[in-house]
Amino acid sequence: MTRSNNLLTMLLACALFAIFAPTAAISAESAPQFQTVVSAADGVPLNVVTAGDPARPAIVFVHGIGQSYLAFENQFGSSLLKDHYLVAFDLRGHGSSGKPWNPQAYSSRDTWAADVRSVIDALHLKRPVLVGWSYGTAVVLDYVRVRGPQSVAAIVMTGAYGGLMKPNSKPPPPSPEFAQLRADLAGADLERKWTASRAMARYLTAHTMPEAWLDRATAQGLLLPGPARTGMFTQPMDNTDLLPRLQLTPMLFIMGAKDNGAPSEAQGRELVAQLKQSRLNWHDDDGHSPFIESPERFNRELTEFLSAIAAESK
Repeated sequence: MTRSNNLLTMLLACALFAIFAPTAAISAESAPQFQTVVSAADGVPLNVVTAGDPARPAIVFVHGIGQSYLAFENQFGSSLLKDHYLVAFDLRGHGSSGKPWNPQAYSSRDTWAADVRSVIDALHLKRPVLVGWSYGTAVVLDYVRVRGPQSVAAIVMTGAYGGLMKPNSKPPPPSPEFAQLRADLAGADLERKWTASRAMARYLTAHTMPEAWLDRATAQGLLLPGPARTGMFTQPMDNTDLLPRLQLTPMLFIMGAKDNGAPSEAQGRELVAQLKQSRLNWHDDDGHSPFIESPERFNRELTEFLSAIAAESK
């Protein structure tokens, strides 16, 4: 066996161990979880995980680039289960979902919208709450763009604003270091890819995370093939044209002040002022992932938001 094959075997074994090995330091108590495979419109298998009573109102969690359903372990292991049916799935190219090997399979809004619809329809969900994290906020709005705001009970965004905020000026190019990380992640050199994935995992939080958590986040990033990353970054990300259609949709933005490169609190509140049914919760000590960094607060804020919506609808 060549050195390259040895390295590939070692890295994939480490990735699988990091993802599936017990990690008591980072795992929460949770209700039994059920995994199933849903076929996307183009036949790509999507790994779906559920917990709780299907008769209860559903919350569908949509993760960010390079991660998986495991990002929401602190939601699946929380009191959210008392009143809600929790659903998460691995985006195409991620985790245990199928991995088409061409960028075009990841570059269309219609494709992402169809994937979310496939999961919702397969589970017979009625107007679920959609929670998007980072890139997942854009996927959520892809679905809403196609199916309409009336198809969801509410939208929650964290780690990004889903392209609803038009930048005041052209954003600066990424630093050479960050650009190199992206290039390494999209490349085929597994040693460089592993190192880059580890570095990217550290960007996900402002808090210092346990080594076991970093190992698993690193491994999940390694499972995303380069063509998927390439295609995902060519998808249109400007959703400001949806603002008029979202005026009556309850929306909650939960953002971290220490999120590198994220808009300021003032910019976030300016966006919220344009949406009649939205609110912004600002986490001074969190970064890109408030639901990971401050899960109890995040879960409480989500519960309070959904309770208020339920009370208003009566």
